[in-house]
Amino acid sequence: MTERNLGTDYWDQTLASFFENGSGDPWRVFCDQLHLRLIADWIGDSKVGLALKTDLFDESAGTGLVAALALNAREVHAIDFSCAVVAQAATKNPGGHFVTADVRCLPYEDNSFDLVVSNSTLDHFPSNADIVSSVEELYRVLKPGGRLLVTFDNMANPILALRHALPFAFLNRLGLVPYYVGESVTPAGLQRLLSQCGFKTEHTAAIMHAPRTMVVPVCHILRGRSPQVLRRLLRLMAAFELFGRWPTRNLTAYYTAALAIKPQTRPE
Repeated sequence: MTERNLGTDYWDQTLASFFENGSGDPWRVFCDQLHLRLIADWIGDSKVGLALKTDLFDESAGTGLVAALALNAREVHAIDFSCAVVAQAATKNPGGHFVTADVRCLPYEDNSFDLVVSNSTLDHFPSNADIVSSVEELYRVLKPGGRLLVTFDNMANPILALRHALPFAFLNRLGLVPYYVGESVTPAGLQRLLSQCGFKTEHTAAIMHAPRTMVVPVCHILRGRSPQVLRRLLRLMAAFELFGRWPTRNLTAYYTAALAIKPQTRPE
């Protein structure tokens, strides 16, 4: 996978393929639920002025987080690299401020936002330099005292580490990885990254412990079934989140998450 393959056309086609295979995937619903729980736990009912959401694939292919963020924020702005993804998300979320943009070069002034939510956005780049430049951009557009809620694929999970070590094209042909995933971080690496870019980490979490290789095929089989069946499946997947309390949580979690604050002055 090269930088050329990661252009907007690639993600436009990925979205089209997703809808060809049918929407309403319980796994995507479950992902949204976990991130909504993080927002509830870490942001709560506190009101913010302007919020920014990066990556709109969840909003275009499922429910996503924008509608929930709008309950706390005076305005929610959202960006994605794909024109098709932005258009679909805007159709499903009327009244939002949606822009086609690259998170590595955001079209916003310094100190614009009170809150940025970036869920599994920055782990689709082919290099660590892209991740660093993205986090620095998020730092730039946040106001002093503003918060960043971010999640990454967890490279401390042995399954994800193995996936990362194998060629993407091979995994994609087998149907194990539906779209490109790039560089990512361990939980400790995430805290180092945030500190390097000037943030102060307030909270961390390890989320999504359901065994993906087993559960995702079941989700595909049960897609479109009755609401009762889907609720039972979601409860089953949620039960695995108990592993998030265990000392081994960083080995079983698929996502590493953090809430960080932009200090009033950048540390030297």
